[in-house]
Amino acid sequence: MMNKLLLSTHWTAEEAEFVMDFLDELKGVIAGAYAAELNERYQAEEALYLEESALDAEDFDDIIPF
Repeated sequence: MMNKLLLSTHWTAEEAEFVMDFLDELKGVIAGAYAAELNERYQAEEALYLEESALDAEDFDDIIPF
């Protein structure tokens, strides 16, 4: 069974700043721990995007006569 975490949706400015700082630090820790894997994933996604863009460009190779 999955546990759910209930979060407050109204914070003081200090609480909101604390959460933002915590998330920044967490992002840094995750990026450091998984840098190689994330980089591979980003490169694969970029290659797929470029491939799809090239295929889309082929659909618009009609010459417009003037």
